[in-house]
Amino acid sequence: MMSIALVHETQKEVRRLLIVGSELAASYFRLLRIMPNLKKAGERVPVFAKVAEAIEKAVDSEKGQSAKRLLELASITNAVIYTQGEAGIQGNLEPAGNASVNFPTELSYRKLSPIIDALTYTGQGRYEIISNAANNEKLSDLRLIMPLINALDDGYSEIPPLVYRILQGFGEELIPVLQKKLDLSGGKSAARLFELLAGFLGTAGKALCLDALENGSTDIKVSAISVLSFDPEC
Repeated sequence: MMSIALVHETQKEVRRLLIVGSELAASYFRLLRIMPNLKKAGERVPVFAKVAEAIEKAVDSEKGQSAKRLLELASITNAVIYTQGEAGIQGNLEPAGNASVNFPTELSYRKLSPIIDALTYTGQGRYEIISNAANNEKLSDLRLIMPLINALDDGYSEIPPLVYRILQGFGEELIPVLQKKLDLSGGKSAARLFELLAGFLGTAGKALCLDALENGSTDIKVSAISVLSFDPEC
């Protein structure tokens, strides 16, 4: 249900505000963007109107009331999600595995958040944010690895090449993460990830390239041919 998705989105933004500070809830544009759709859904299901009302109180809260209003919004969104939606997914439990990586987590969330937003959402000015963060060496944080990898699929044509170069700087420690993420049936973003992984593996990646030629998608096969073209035997 789309309305439940809006409540999930509200919950995510509330968590963000609880971390960075409730005073930023005043006129918070992401909550303001969600509110009209929840009001419309509330015409059919009253509980969604309650969430919209709580959002309105949070973004219009008076000085000194922001923390209280934000906690009220957090309470109602959590209640709706646990009673009207699903808090988990179906399936069998499997070991998640682990990857030994040694990257810092020194950036405060206030500094990290705009970089994650630039890598995750759409809109103008994102390239400059990512580029400036790279130039200031603020992209080696462990929490940025998955947003960077996912940004290989970004719709803005200049961002994937930039992200590719940034990920190259992480070095061979990324290999286990990239191996777990690689999908040989994927498209252009998977091909970029494949080339990145093959570059880290070097000569040890030949078996992966041959497997890609046999079982990969067209984009993956093109990338595999490109990588193997540097091998004299191929």
